[in-house]
Amino acid sequence: MLSIEDIYHEIGKNIFICPLEIDNFRDNSIDLTASEFAWTSDGKHIYDSATDRIIVPPHKTACILTRESIYVTGKIGGTYHSRVSLVQKGFGHIGTMLDPKYCGQSLIMLHNITDQELSIDGITQSKSGARIVSLVFYYVRTPIYENSLSTPPSHQEKISKIDQNNLYKNWSDENQWANNPRNLKIHFKELYEKDFRAKKRLYAQKKNVFIRFYKSNVGRLIIKYAVLLIM
Repeated sequence: MLSIEDIYHEIGKNIFICPLEIDNFRDNSIDLTASEFAWTSDGKHIYDSATDRIIVPPHKTACILTRESIYVTGKIGGTYHSRVSLVQKGFGHIGTMLDPKYCGQSLIMLHNITDQELSIDGITQSKSGARIVSLVFYYVRTPIYENSLSTPPSHQEKISKIDQNNLYKNWSDENQWANNPRNLKIHFKELYEKDFRAKKRLYAQKKNVFIRFYKSNVGRLIIKYAVLLIM
């Protein structure tokens, strides 16, 4: 499992994410957010632009594409995990995998198990987005070099069956960086690489300050005193 330290190290090397929002980094995962491309499994578009919400009818499954596109090399895999806040609200648990060498948005299924409508708010208006799933990364013990992945980018064969008005198809045609490893890496470097390097240096500086404090005599005394107080 990759910690936030590992994630910072691998972003721009073996993990590429666009758009990249540092606020969605966690200690050992990254939260992914919902896009306006959301349908029920029978093809009803359920994003309401007037309220900037995804509205899921009772006992229906929402098929939601993440705002983020991801490309990982053959050295990285991952697993998707439910967010407690959504499960507490009435959405069923989810779980699936991120294959090595996958490129594209993630298709997240959320089932409304209640008798009432459930909503996911702030799809486009919030800077950090509407978080719908946590992605945990892992190193693959033996890197995969031959691409045997059979899953098409962003599960396009599934989307084509429910995207009745070609909403996603039209967007995808105009934003081909989202489903192509080479183009996604170029897009990442153009928009995020310089800023991410600066934030990575800032993170390293904060880490070094903590380490120096932890190793100092004063720091050790404070930690010992805090432990004694807890006990």
